[in-house]
Amino acid sequence: MRAQTPVILFDRAADSENISSITIDNYQAAYETTQHLIAQGCQSIIHLAGNDRRDLYAGRIKGYKDALLGNNIAFREDRVWRCDLDEKAGVEAARKILLMPPSKRPDAVFAANDIAAIYCMLHLKEHGVNIPGIFVLPGLITILFAPWYSQV
Repeated sequence: MRAQTPVILFDRAADSENISSITIDNYQAAYETTQHLIAQGCQSIIHLAGNDRRDLYAGRIKGYKDALLGNNIAFREDRVWRCDLDEKAGVEAARKILLMPPSKRPDAVFAANDIAAIYCMLHLKEHGVNIPGIFVLPGLITILFAPWYSQV
């Protein structure tokens, strides 16, 4: 990279002093989102997670896990669904949930990004799931996709 080309990464940590980055505290964001779901009465929460080899997704998984354990809710690795966090992943997560017996379905899904959350919500709603009535599904980076949430 040429020294005169300014680079700023968004939502990614830079490994170089020459590259600036704008990030959030992914651990804290996931912890607070999971805490909020628990405060709303959710006990069975699926986490749609990205690749935990990336620091932002590892932080989100840890925040989710610590919030569960801090509320005496068992952390279950089978409730962390690692995926590409794209449209297809959102639909696949919804299909997987719909295949579960109603008594075994989660009462919330915490998606690590909005794209997966939106497509999961849309597919669940198409199949009669009441969101946010009996099912809660927040995404984590809602600024860009806020208009979509009013449609679901």
